[in-house]
Amino acid sequence: MARFPFRLYRQMDADPRHWQVAALGGLFTLSWMTSDFGVTLPTLCLSFTGAMIAQLLGTTISNARDGNPFLYRFEWKSALITALGITLLLRAADPWIWFAAGFVGIALKFLVRIDGKHIFNPGCIGIVIMMLLLGNKAWVSPGQWGQAPLVAGYAMALAALTLSSAKRLDIALGFLLSFAAILFVRAAWLGDPMVIPMHQMSSGALLIFAFFMI
Repeated sequence: MARFPFRLYRQMDADPRHWQVAALGGLFTLSWMTSDFGVTLPTLCLSFTGAMIAQLLGTTISNARDGNPFLYRFEWKSALITALGITLLLRAADPWIWFAAGFVGIALKFLVRIDGKHIFNPGCIGIVIMMLLLGNKAWVSPGQWGQAPLVAGYAMALAALTLSSAKRLDIALGFLLSFAAILFVRAAWLGDPMVIPMHQMSSGALLIFAFFMI
């Protein structure tokens, strides 16, 4: 039993998506328990169901196309990460939109590829497509959680990337620093109070995009 935490860490470190699932799951729980911005278990289930169906279809069709039924493994982690990202960011007028966002995001992961690799983040492109097609029936809720939960969210995201074998912390921090510089320079140029860019940086959507979607 003493070796269990070490073995669990080795298993998670072998695939960075384990850390993503852990961090996004923590952010979902944080938002679900501390705010009333539409983050619910039913919307997560709908997003996850849509993503899982698209993942199953994409894997099956890819295996059939390449003539090997076992060439591509069914990756549930990709579907879960996509569903968590969509649930945390997307707000919609009808429940089916969360399902559609999960399905479209994963489907485009299989359909739009260069050199065998997908070029869109599935969660991000699923949200964008819904907003483009449905207008005011689908939108993003950027500011949520409040200051204390947001600090905890950043801590979880930093820990996930620091511990992950993906080692993409430099990209996330580079984006955040560049984005912050643009906001503060713009505020200074317009003569706005600095509290405005500081508030813009205090966004749950910015956190999720910077650490999990770039």
